[in-house]
Amino acid sequence: MTRCDVFMLGLGSWGDVLPLIGVGTELASGGLAVRIGCNEHFAGAVTAAGLQHEQLGDEETYRTVTADARLWHPTKGLRLLLGYCARAVEPTHEATLRAIDDGAGAVICHQLGWGAKIAGEERRVPVATVALAPASILSRESPPVLGTGLDVSGWPRWLRGALLGFAERLLDLGVAGPVNRFRRDRGLPPISRVLARWVIATDPFLCLWPDWFGPVPSDAPPGAMATGFIHNDGPEETLAPEVRDFLLAGEGHAVVATFGSGNQHAARLLEATARAADALGRRSLLLTRFPGEIGALPGSALVAHHAPLAAVLEHAGCLVHHGGIGTTARALRAGVPQVVTALAYDQHDNALRLRRLGVGERLKGAKADTPSIRGAIERAIGRAETAAEVASREDGLGPARAADRIRAMLAR
Repeated sequence: MTRCDVFMLGLGSWGDVLPLIGVGTELASGGLAVRIGCNEHFAGAVTAAGLQHEQLGDEETYRTVTADARLWHPTKGLRLLLGYCARAVEPTHEATLRAIDDGAGAVICHQLGWGAKIAGEERRVPVATVALAPASILSRESPPVLGTGLDVSGWPRWLRGALLGFAERLLDLGVAGPVNRFRRDRGLPPISRVLARWVIATDPFLCLWPDWFGPVPSDAPPGAMATGFIHNDGPEETLAPEVRDFLLAGEGHAVVATFGSGNQHAARLLEATARAADALGRRSLLLTRFPGEIGALPGSALVAHHAPLAAVLEHAGCLVHHGGIGTTARALRAGVPQVVTALAYDQHDNALRLRRLGVGERLKGAKADTPSIRGAIERAIGRAETAAEVASREDGLGPARAADRIRAMLAR
C-alpha cells in the first residue's frame, strides 16, 4: 500500500489539472503524500512534480473527447462535458475509495468530481470542492455571464433569480438522474441542484482566484474563500531557439495567440489573428498542438506546437486567446493586455472581468474575424500601463492559502 494523505481529483484539460498540481506541490513540500486522479494525458506533469498519479481514463479517451467540435459550442459543449462526467462517477468514486483506504484524510475535488464527493460522504472523510473561476458560482447577487455570452447583471434581481433558477434546473436534467441512481444504490438520499448547490456545499469551498478578480458573493456557500490564482506552468521549460529568436527579432512585441491546449478546431481564429497582427505591422506567434488544419499565413507569423506560456509572455505585446481561466491568470500575472475570443463555459465571464479591470477586450469567438480582432488588439495594446498595474496586485500566495485550508481539514 502506498500511503496517501490527500487525494485530489482533476477532470478536464490542462487548465483544470495544473492548479491541483500547484496546490499538491505546496502540500507535498510540507511532507504530505498527495495523489492526483486524472487522465493519463497529464501523468508526466503529475509525477514530475513528485506527486502520485492515479489514472482515470487513457490518452485515447482524452483525444477522442477533445476532438469533438461540439465541445466548443456554447450549449452543446456543456451537455457533452456533463455527459462525460456522469459516466465518470463510478471510476472516480472507486479511485477515491482506494485513496481513502490508503490513508487519505482529505478529498479535494473539482466541481465535476461527483464520485469523489459521494465517496467522502460514505466514508465520512472531509471533502473540499475547488472552483477555478467566478462563473462557477450561479450567484443572484453577482451573476456570472453565462456560457452563451448572456450578461444578466443589469436585470432586476427577481428576473435574474428566475433565470438562474431555471439554469440550475436545466443543468440537473442530464446530471441528477445518474448521480441519484448511483447514490440510491449505496443507500444515500437523493439530491438536487447537483452543480449549482450540492457539489459546492463544502467547507472549505476553495475559489482559486483573488478577490480583485472576482469577490466571493455573499450568497456563496458559507465555506467559500478566495485563495488567489494558482500559478503552475508545469515542468520548468525554456523557449526553443526558433521561438526565442522570433520573439526577440524586429521592433515591438509580438502578438501571441492560443485558443486552448485541447482545442483542435481553432484554425480559423489562428489565421484571423495572424492576419490582424500583420495588418498592424506586428509579428504573431501562434501556439497550437494541432497545426495541420491551418491554412496560408503571412510571413510575419510563426506556428509553434508548444512553448511555455510564462516564458512567451515575457516578450508579448498582446495575448489573443479563448478566455480559459488558466490562460487569463497567466497573462494577468505577466501584465500583458488581452483579447478574448470567448466561445463557451466561463470564457465570456472571464472576458468581462478583464474589461472591467481595464486590461482586455472581449469578442464572441463565433463571430470574430480579422477586422474585429485587429481592432481589439489595437485597443488592448493601448492598455499596457493598466495591465502592468494590475499585475502588481498578484502576491503569489494562492497555493499557500489553499494548502493551509487543506491542512486544517486534516487536523479536524
